[in-house]
Amino acid sequence: MKIYVREGQATFICDDCGDVTLKHMETHIPHVAHKCNKCGFITSCELCYRSSYRKVCDIDATITLKSESIKYPVKILDMSLHGYRLKLLKDSPIKPGDELILEYELPSKKRNKISEDISIAAIMSDDVEVRYHSKKYSLCGTKCINLNPYSEQQKSKGFWLMP
Repeated sequence: MKIYVREGQATFICDDCGDVTLKHMETHIPHVAHKCNKCGFITSCELCYRSSYRKVCDIDATITLKSESIKYPVKILDMSLHGYRLKLLKDSPIKPGDELILEYELPSKKRNKISEDISIAAIMSDDVEVRYHSKKYSLCGTKCINLNPYSEQQKSKGFWLMP
């Protein structure tokens, strides 16, 4: 079970009886076994300390370095209001710290087109993909820059991200 920690507080809901317990989490630990105070049922929980919800997806997109006009294909593997995890589908000269433009279409009824300024936070290899494909792909974590929470794009993205 995944439990989100907000401002040092975690809300545990027993899988057996539905009892709700609020616990203060002082340290950042990744997993905890929660014992229900009411029925004694023990649940293994993964603690998530993210500041915003992250949605898993599989969306075709393109990135463009701000310093050049060449578009590179990527897959958006997951996203939040503040960043993305991308799979680079083609060799590209990007490196951590680079600023790019990410463009894609939301898979919703309105098919909203999103164009967002992002910065590369990290690049890592995808070992799982290497096992199944002859070509090695890279994953990169990004963060959004110049966010305007009142823009129509952010409103559309936020609505689509709702669980």
